[in-house]
Amino acid sequence: MWRSNSITAAALTVFALGASAHALAADRLAGLATIGKTCGVPQVGIFGDVTTILANMGTRLYFKVGDGAWSKAPIDLDHAHSLARLPNGRWLINDTDHHRLVQLDDLSGTGRTVARSTIAGITLRRPHDQLVDPVKRDIYVIAGDRHLFRFKDLEGPIDVWTFTPEELGYVRALSWFDGRLHIVNSSRGEVLRIDSYAEHRYTRFRSPRPAALRGKPSTQIAASESRDDFDAGSLSTTGLILNDVEKHGDWYYATNDFLVDYALGGDTGPARLIRWRSWADFEQGRWQDLSSYIPKASSPLVPYFITIHDNVLYTPLQLVPDEKCDQGSVLQLDLETLSPTVHAAGPPAPVDGGFTLAVLPDTQNYTWQRPELYTLQTGWLAANADRYHLAYVLHVGDITQHNNREEWEVARRAHLICKDAVPSAFASGNHDLGPNGETANRDSLFSDYITLADYRRHSGFGGVYDKEPTRTENSYHLFDAGGRQWLILALEFGPRDDVVRWANDVVARHRARSVILVTHAYLFSDGTRYEGSKQQYSPASFPTARSPAGSNDGEALWRKLVSRHRNFALVVSGHVGISAHLESKGEHGNTVHQIVVDYQNVDNGGNGWLRLLQFQPDGQTVTVRDYSPLLNEAVERETFVIPR
Repeated sequence: MWRSNSITAAALTVFALGASAHALAADRLAGLATIGKTCGVPQVGIFGDVTTILANMGTRLYFKVGDGAWSKAPIDLDHAHSLARLPNGRWLINDTDHHRLVQLDDLSGTGRTVARSTIAGITLRRPHDQLVDPVKRDIYVIAGDRHLFRFKDLEGPIDVWTFTPEELGYVRALSWFDGRLHIVNSSRGEVLRIDSYAEHRYTRFRSPRPAALRGKPSTQIAASESRDDFDAGSLSTTGLILNDVEKHGDWYYATNDFLVDYALGGDTGPARLIRWRSWADFEQGRWQDLSSYIPKASSPLVPYFITIHDNVLYTPLQLVPDEKCDQGSVLQLDLETLSPTVHAAGPPAPVDGGFTLAVLPDTQNYTWQRPELYTLQTGWLAANADRYHLAYVLHVGDITQHNNREEWEVARRAHLICKDAVPSAFASGNHDLGPNGETANRDSLFSDYITLADYRRHSGFGGVYDKEPTRTENSYHLFDAGGRQWLILALEFGPRDDVVRWANDVVARHRARSVILVTHAYLFSDGTRYEGSKQQYSPASFPTARSPAGSNDGEALWRKLVSRHRNFALVVSGHVGISAHLESKGEHGNTVHQIVVDYQNVDNGGNGWLRLLQFQPDGQTVTVRDYSPLLNEAVERETFVIPR
């Protein structure tokens, strides 16, 4: 989905997406080979005909005018984060680790330079961002000690608004959209819209808090749980950490920072680029994840400040940790080519003459904390089985969070609701294995609650792994729909080598059936198959991978199983999300669609979202729609074709 336009191995790499972005890359960032090595870029600035780049961990400022040559501004900086062009033509730089603001008459250094470490009687502490009100021409600066400054000129009168620690955490950015100033309250995953500077009035927009913290009064949240003093973490521990938020057209865009260095309890997630349509969507976690556009690197790439110009989004990608950085990079995303995700009220319409496969994404938060949402899902499936011609329910694993009897009882009660209405096939997830669901081994209560008797209630049940005839972690199922015969393989988390042998035998015995594989960790959230330690939370990173019995990730399953058979059609997985899709050709030229869905990190531990794979009467055309019976909202994801 992206292509690398490498300018020079020693300089800055541009990842340009779409024709418009590529054309602008040639215009705006051409000639960077002349400036040598660049690294740690926090901001790309576009100010009329002037393009700027802060580089080398904010110690250097490069600029060019129009198509001219790049120059280095003759100024000493330390982790400078951003600069702005002022109404009078001067330039203002946040020289963050020098704890000062620097005002330049011009970037070439021929004019006057004014530096201030104290303004309005206040000693600056890590000033981080500034912007200009496009109407009133006021200049705003935010500093790390929660001071918001407003002035016309650095040497003139300055107004100060000081926020309390309860109001602001760690702040990274200021933004101007919808005719208002907005403060990006980074560490708390919030945005404050300034309604009146003079009256100190604002409106706060909060992103969803992690499930572990949700519902606790602030006085009951331990210091180790609080995200207020951390500027990075993961969705499951800290919630969103916002680097920047900007708006373009009907969409708000945000970059998010999840780093190992700052994560609570070592639980980290990949950096994210997201967008949403309304503040209600933001507060409910209904955002579209664009993180698949962030390219792979040996260490995490973190998108930072956002600049949007001529329908192109620019964001630098910082390599983390800093000491590994040997080459800077910038992502340029053509916003005109992106397909919006539309949320519609009510469930999707059934397909006349077709059939539906329902997918239950990771339910671990429901069995742990929100059991009513699990029964809401299965109750909706039972009530609508006939209307949607449900052929099967596929559970992608992580049924529980802690692999204990209390949570398994919740799961069993939920599935008793729909057991007679529609058959189900279950895969185990990493949280379904080992003591406390920590995957120290493959011990599981899975078969005590997903029983052989349950499976045998339906005529389509085929059997289980031949070496474990009393266990149900690995099973296969048969059904006919859409004018074709189908085989479902439900395999354990990181299937063992001999389980893969058995799965090959099952597929070989049913060559006339189109095969659907259901397994927990196969596809990563960027649409690549799990392979070794390339992606976070890979099967290779769990203790079960060190067992002599083996453990197979997505790429291994593709090589050893999926790609080998001409009748393989579809792979459905969970584990990470929210949604991604990969289309590949098997060894026999057959098309295999591989999808992932997981809503565990949105509000309420998943908001009850489930996935409907709606097949047209031809048995080949599939429309993917997600539906939440809690929100009574649907999202249409995509349509693809599974050839016969």
